[in-house]
Order: sequence, then C-alpha cells, then structure tokens
Amino acid sequence: MPVGLNKIPTMTEKDKDRFLSRILFTENPNKCWLWGGSFDKYGYGQFHLNASYKKKKTLKATRISYYIHNNIDPLGLCVCHKCDNPKCCNPNHLFLGTNRENIKDRDLKSRQAKGEKAASSKLKESDIKDIREKYMTNGTSWRKLAREYGVHNRTIGKILHSNTWNHI
Repeated sequence: MPVGLNKIPTMTEKDKDRFLSRILFTENPNKCWLWGGSFDKYGYGQFHLNASYKKKKTLKATRISYYIHNNIDPLGLCVCHKCDNPKCCNPNHLFLGTNRENIKDRDLKSRQAKGEKAASSKLKESDIKDIREKYMTNGTSWRKLAREYGVHNRTIGKILHSNTWNHI
C-alpha cells in the first residue's frame, strides 16, 4: 500500500456529523464544497478521526468525503480533484486514481512548479538562457558556467541537454 494512504477506520455517526459540520456546502453541485477545518502544509483539508481518543487518526478530508458519499474506502488509491482545488470536498469533484494517474493528471494540468517557481531553484529563466548562449557561442566550459552560477557542473550538463529546464 502506498505511503499515506490509510484505511479509513470505522466511523461513528458522531464522527460523520462532526466531519460534515466542517464543510461549507453550496446548493450548486457544480461548485466546490470548501473544507472549514484544519489544513496540512500543502493546503489539503485534514480531519482528526476519533479526536477525543488517544489513538486519533488524521486523514485527508477528501478521503473521508469520498468514503462518506460513495460508501467506498479509497484504500490504496489517491483521491484526486477534477477542480484542482485542494480545499474542495465535493464528491462530484473527486475521483479515484493510482499514484501514477494522479501524477499524470498533475502534469497534464501543469500544476507542478517548474523552473524558478520551484522552491529549490537556484537559477532563473534568464540564467538558463545566458548559460545556453555562453555555451553555444563562446564554448564556455560546464565547469566555468557552474562556478559562475553557483551550481554543480552536472546541473549545467542537464540544462544544456534539456534534461531540466526543457520548458525554456
């Protein structure tokens, strides 16, 4: 079973009522139902099941919403969003998919941070253009470019071979 995809424990009516009380419902089934509880660091709703017990379990709000409204435990699968709103719990906006399908959906919708928008990026798009220009016109070595831009020479090689930053 993939990491983080836990089996939903038996839920009491009290748990279900407490969960549903945290959703901001709309009358229009096409609109998002926003989660009004706590969120994880990625902006996805989370719910503490059996919160009054020592063995409380924290699960994604989308997983519980899918479970309650479809009577299907999404064990081993990802609960994906059609609307791409991590705060949405509308079961009409949710579908099940494998981790691979979820990643493919993310990539098709361009939801992945690329280039300088990625948190770990040391370079800017203008740097990439300069690096390629210096290499092509002046024959500047990978090592010299790496020192100039403060990255490893393998990073320069990946840029020049379009293994990374290939969107530029």
